[in-house]
Amino acid sequence: MRVTRWVLVVAALSLACAALTHGVGGRERREGSPIFEVDSIAYDGSELNVRVLVGARDGTIAVDRRFEEGYTVDVRGVYDCTSGAYVGYVIEDVIPRDDRDLVELSPGQWIGADQHFLLFGPVLSKRGLGPDCVRVRLALFLVPAKLGGNATLEIEAHRTGLSRYELDGGMDAGQASTGLPDAGVWDAGAPADSPSPAPP
Repeated sequence: MRVTRWVLVVAALSLACAALTHGVGGRERREGSPIFEVDSIAYDGSELNVRVLVGARDGTIAVDRRFEEGYTVDVRGVYDCTSGAYVGYVIEDVIPRDDRDLVELSPGQWIGADQHFLLFGPVLSKRGLGPDCVRVRLALFLVPAKLGGNATLEIEAHRTGLSRYELDGGMDAGQASTGLPDAGVWDAGAPADSPSPAPP
């Protein structure tokens, strides 16, 4: 009986290890590490809009192609550029999803998406505004995800323009855009007329 139990345990561990080496569709893959970058930043004192780029090195990675804010990319800290002090910001509740729309990235492949984060609003201050310059820590969550994120990145954003709280009939959160295409995968070195931009 003891021998049978140990055989079952070893078999289960072997299956688990084998599952970790298979990617989307059951193909064998070598797990890589993510490259996490930002190539566009816009901040109006209230809302942060960024264009994130995700690539892979030393193997393949899996990411949810929908890039829902707070789910694939999330804000994990906001700081005043001048004083370095932590600044309270809006933390949105995110309901974990059971379904996934995964895409696998190999070295040389990238995926990009516009991300919109409401950092400050009337609930935090009377003016609904934060500092003129903030340092924001972003976290990227792959599948499987790691606690705190599979990769983190700190960016500096300087206020430009008026926020929607300062404009009559201002735009809703998430309406602003960097004007770049929606999330799509492309290979490094794509031709200049490619619908998806090549990474820097």
